[in-house]
Amino acid sequence: MDIASDGQNVEDVIDVVNKNLIKELELYLPAESKILDIVKYGDNPLFIARILEKDYSNSKYLQNIINTHNSEATAWLVIYAIRLSDRLKDSDNVKKYYDIMFKKFPNSKQAMFAHNQFGKDKRIVVGKQIPDFKFANLDNPSDTITPGALKGKYVLFDIWGTWCGSCLMEMKYLDSAYKTFKDKNFIIYSHAVDNGVKVVQNFRKNKWSMPWLHSLADGAWDSEQVKLFEVVGVPKTFLVDPDGKIIETEKLRQENLLETLGKYLR
Repeated sequence: MDIASDGQNVEDVIDVVNKNLIKELELYLPAESKILDIVKYGDNPLFIARILEKDYSNSKYLQNIINTHNSEATAWLVIYAIRLSDRLKDSDNVKKYYDIMFKKFPNSKQAMFAHNQFGKDKRIVVGKQIPDFKFANLDNPSDTITPGALKGKYVLFDIWGTWCGSCLMEMKYLDSAYKTFKDKNFIIYSHAVDNGVKVVQNFRKNKWSMPWLHSLADGAWDSEQVKLFEVVGVPKTFLVDPDGKIIETEKLRQENLLETLGKYLR
């Protein structure tokens, strides 16, 4: 299992592990195995998916695992089933596994992730007003940032973390967007999902200055920002117009960022 998991985790390398070994895992790993309760590097969904391949969402093996386990690892398997079903536009299985999640793991962080991505009452969607909030300005803690204080400007909300490789890849694009549009009624408001102010300060001092608005999502994944802005992974970005309405949630990363902003900021 370690070989299959670690091997499949190597990006852009297809044949690190003999594919037959992955398929054989099901033979050696019965659905009731206690090993399936161990979250190893968060890879359980990955190697189980490799075993089941395209039949993941309809697999009796997966269903037996869910029926016989109540661990965090099992909850991640259900999350993976929801996401894969959504990607395959299989609405029946999205509903099936969404219902399973809230029946078996109603108070888990995985249930929160499922709700934030697939719940019918999502807040961070195009056309809705930005939820009300009151966060301290990381560079001036006595300054409180609210939707009212941001009104009148286009605001790119950026939820990120110094530990997040994908977030670091976005830095040059965010920096370019700031320099291009900072004089055109535009600001960036970044929320760092990190453990402590010093971590963010050191990053901005030694790597990227990020000369725009900042708040700390204090408590990291248990923070108010993560819950309020329905964050299931970082980076997460969305664009709000001068009236406080969410106008974009997609095409706000890398090369797409300047193009999307350019539609509004002329």
